[in-house]
This record gives sequence, structure tokens and C-alpha cells, in this order.
Amino acid sequence: MNEIKSIAFTFNDATYNALVRLRRVRGKWARVVTIMNGELEALLFGNHFFFLDDEGDSMPGEKDPEAVKMLRKQIFATLQDDPQFKIELASN
Repeated sequence: MNEIKSIAFTFNDATYNALVRLRRVRGKWARVVTIMNGELEALLFGNHFFFLDDEGDSMPGEKDPEAVKMLRKQIFATLQDDPQFKIELASN
């Protein structure tokens, strides 16, 4: 069973909380993010996997709305700054 962690991130000048768990998706490690805000969770729908590999995070495509790109960028920056995720990846 994967451990679930909580993070706080800023988006559009407000602070939100999300739950994050580390799991394997298509053979790669990913952080699976669930935002504790219905509107933002709906915005993130389909883009909630943040992959951990040598190529970096896979960002949404060019056709995705700008709001989705900005939301993922803010979450990814928060995850990068949190040492608990670097430790988890190294131990898995």
C-alpha cells in the first residue's frame, strides 16, 4: 500500500491542498495528485500523473488550456521543492 502525503501549493494567489501518492504507472514512477478542491480537481482531470524519470515531468500537450499548464507547473514546482519526494524516489 502506498503512503499518501499532503502538500500545499499556490495557484492564482490562493493556497490549496492536495494529496499525493507515489506509484508505478506504465513502468515509470509517478506522483498521483488529487486536489482537495472540486473546481481545480476537475481542471486537472486527466493530467494528475506527474512522472519521475530522467526526462523530467511530462507536461500537458500544446492543445491543453493555459490554466491546466499553469496548474501543473505550480504543483510540479511544489513537488520539486519537497525533499520527501526525492527521498521516496531514491528508496524505490
